[in-house]
Amino acid sequence: MVQRLRARLDLGLGACVFLFLATSFAARPTQTDPDIVMRESMVTMARQLGVTCTHCHDPQNFKADQMRAHSVAREHMRVTAWLNGRDGLNGKPKIDCYTCHRGEAAPKPEKATAQK
Repeated sequence: MVQRLRARLDLGLGACVFLFLATSFAARPTQTDPDIVMRESMVTMARQLGVTCTHCHDPQNFKADQMRAHSVAREHMRVTAWLNGRDGLNGKPKIDCYTCHRGEAAPKPEKATAQK
C-alpha cells in the first residue's frame, strides 16, 4: 500500500515538473505583440476611469465602435497622445486618463479654491 501511494506521488510530481517545464519554455507572446500592448492599455484605462470593458465596448462585438463612449474614448486617446507627443507638452508632465477623470467615468471639474 505504501509503495502504491509512493508511486502515485512520484507520478503526480513528475507530471507537475513536466507541465511546469513545458509551459516555461513554450512560445509566449512578447510585450511588443500589438494585441497584448492594446489589452494592457485598455486595462489601464479602465482602471483609471473606474469602469469595465462594457462601458465602451459592445459585449457582442468588441471591435464595433457604435457606442458613444467608444468614440469619445478614441478622441480622448488622440488628445492625450498629442499632449504627450512632440507637438503638445512633450510628455512633461505625462497626461493620462486619471489626470482628468480621477477614477470616475465622467470627469468632474474641480472647484476653484480662493487664493490668499
